[in-house]
Amino acid sequence: MAKVPNEFWKPLAKLIERLPRLKDLLYACPNQFPPCLLAALHEQHPSCRLHLRNFHLHSIKDRHGLAAVLDAEETDHELRLASSPCLHSIRYSYANSHGDYGRFNNNEEPNPNNIHTSAVMRYVTRMAPNLKRVHLRPVPDVPDESTQSFPPKPWEAVSHLDLPQLLASLTSIEMDQGFYVSDEVIKVWRESTEMSVLRVLKLKMLQVPALQELAKCNLTSLVHLNIALPYVDRRSYWDVVADALRRVSSHLVTLKIGGLSSEIALDSVLGPCLRTLDLATYNSRVFQEKDILEIAARSPLVECLTLRIPRRKGNASEVASYRALGKLKRLRDLSITLVVRPPPISRATLESMGVEDYAYGVFEREIWRVTANKDPGFSTGALKTAVINSAVDARLVRSIVEVITAAKQRSGAVSLELLQVDVTGYDQIKLSNKDDTGTAFGEYCSLLGLPWIAWRFVNSDNRAEYFVIPGQDDKDIYRHDKDPIEEVGGIFLWIIEMVWPRAAPTKDLVGRAWHSFPLETDDAIDSPQST
Repeated sequence: MAKVPNEFWKPLAKLIERLPRLKDLLYACPNQFPPCLLAALHEQHPSCRLHLRNFHLHSIKDRHGLAAVLDAEETDHELRLASSPCLHSIRYSYANSHGDYGRFNNNEEPNPNNIHTSAVMRYVTRMAPNLKRVHLRPVPDVPDESTQSFPPKPWEAVSHLDLPQLLASLTSIEMDQGFYVSDEVIKVWRESTEMSVLRVLKLKMLQVPALQELAKCNLTSLVHLNIALPYVDRRSYWDVVADALRRVSSHLVTLKIGGLSSEIALDSVLGPCLRTLDLATYNSRVFQEKDILEIAARSPLVECLTLRIPRRKGNASEVASYRALGKLKRLRDLSITLVVRPPPISRATLESMGVEDYAYGVFEREIWRVTANKDPGFSTGALKTAVINSAVDARLVRSIVEVITAAKQRSGAVSLELLQVDVTGYDQIKLSNKDDTGTAFGEYCSLLGLPWIAWRFVNSDNRAEYFVIPGQDDKDIYRHDKDPIEEVGGIFLWIIEMVWPRAAPTKDLVGRAWHSFPLETDDAIDSPQST
């Protein structure tokens, strides 16, 4: 998209001037916010809140002293925009390192992404007097850039200005990045921002030094916390995480944690004010009955819950987890991911005999190697369990809803309005084929592990009446153009025929009459009553 001249925006500026009570203006175009629109706000709507979805500054000087070639008028406009009293929220994508300036928009203007992150930090905490919400999206050019030195160097365009020395009063800080947040970055935020007024905080990839620095912040007003944690196999790391969470959990309303380990005691995570709780990223812990009951006891106000539950062929333990969800009296919106655990690996040796020569009992014990000609491997019985656990259809989802609804009715809780069910874990099950190349057996299980959504009929007299529909299939890429089943040595096909013997004699799984297996429920307590 080419650079748009200021004249193009003047009709819109005239319209803005005529609006009598403009309170908020959202600008989501990729170009710089036009001077005529900024002038219209300053002159006619000085109290209007300006929200910029694609904020950038071309005149920031990077570490090498290279800056965009802007004339005096353009630089002055960027200074007015950066210090505008109308500026309320920004989303800012930029290069984290100090790379050379490239060209942008077909060589029409400098690339706004090649900006030194330290100058950005200085800007968002020092210049705009009424800036409240900051969403930064730094992208690293080099792997160790998060360890850059601080304090930041000054922005040349404002080096002659007297910047305010007061702490910034930001209410929302979000940082989306694919690298670790350093403790120095957290320290800059802490020293330049009045953290006691911060209400929303989103950070990713926090290691021990950053967590320890975060624990020093006075976050007494924080109500929404979203953090992503890396996988660390050290108990000491999770002790630091627990300590940091314990300092803020008592007043949180929304909490989302990616990568939460089972090493953390739930009492450090759960607070009495929680309404929304999301603990279901791909590498997070799984929740069993006792964990869910602890959520109900420590966070009784939870209305929206997202977590992972182990899939166990619908046995009594799995059903108990669904019953426990019914103990959350205010729960209305529930998303669960059923986790299919990879089967245990056996050290036994695979014989060369074909599976068709085996009696059923021997077939169950046969070992299929992870790597050709090498131990260990998976037993056929364990692979069969993985296939059964992966089979999730509308009937199973309806059964889950019924168990939860029955438990809610017994406890006098509000009705569950929405249930979303997905399946994961089978992608970790890999086998070898004849060419000694890894084949994802679990990808074939994905043909059975479909996402579903159950909605309650809001206009129905029966509060326990739901309709179930297929959900958004984010894993559809694994299901299209699937290689022949024989690529895994035919074992998936053999298991399908063993589990669902009435299936049509075809290798097209879509045409097979597969189905989920019923939960081990108790009709006396797991059947909802029509009301």
